[in-house]
Amino acid sequence: MEEKEQRSRKGLSEQNKKLARERALVILQVRSGALTAKEGAKLLGVSRKTYYEWEEKSLKAMSLALENRPSGRPPLTLDPEKEALRSGFESWRRS
Repeated sequence: MEEKEQRSRKGLSEQNKKLARERALVILQVRSGALTAKEGAKLLGVSRKTYYEWEEKSLKAMSLALENRPSGRPPLTLDPEKEALRSGFESWRRS
């Protein structure tokens, strides 16, 4: 039963990705002038207001995704409890 649920979730995830790509394509077509916002909304089956909300969200997400970030692996977040144990152990070991 669990395996069937995982396959179902994976299929749903793939459907969501496909739907997101289709939405992005329409948004890019509208932004490039190939379609009007009204046509894009109709293609997506939503109101123009919803189309514009999606467009704004997608452009913000794209902007965030394209920001410069430090290269390399992100630093490890230190767990304060582990760090206290480690420093306590180190001081005990030195004694």
